[in-house]
Amino acid sequence: MKLTGKTRLSIFVVLWLALLHYSTAAVYLPQSPKIPMLFPYSGWTMFYKIANGWFTAEVYGLDTGGKAVPIDPYRIFETPYAGIDRVKRNGLATVLSSYRKDAFCGYLRRRFPEFSDFSVMGIRHRQLAPELSAKEYISTSYRC
Repeated sequence: MKLTGKTRLSIFVVLWLALLHYSTAAVYLPQSPKIPMLFPYSGWTMFYKIANGWFTAEVYGLDTGGKAVPIDPYRIFETPYAGIDRVKRNGLATVLSSYRKDAFCGYLRRRFPEFSDFSVMGIRHRQLAPELSAKEYISTSYRC
């Protein structure tokens, strides 16, 4: 039986992916179960340790009188047609990094021209369920 070029390439790709999967799993996940042909449904995330607490951010707009007005996260990430809920996926926590400050501040100025200034506050919850733990405000991450 003669193998065509497409068949050889397919076999090579399958073998290469299997080798890559098991070699990286052996390096990065040494405590993973040693079951042959283990391809978990949830991927490698099932081996991560999940902490009990979590971080998020709140954004306040400062009006002309200097009063801080909280901005609804659904107004910040308004994507009604994409079908993605960035607020429930904690997309707002990504803006806490200082290297995202310039881009996020520019976005806020374009999106909310009614505010003169913005303040981004980091918040820590000690429990996964927010109703079980009180908000713990970290100092203001940055101001725009």
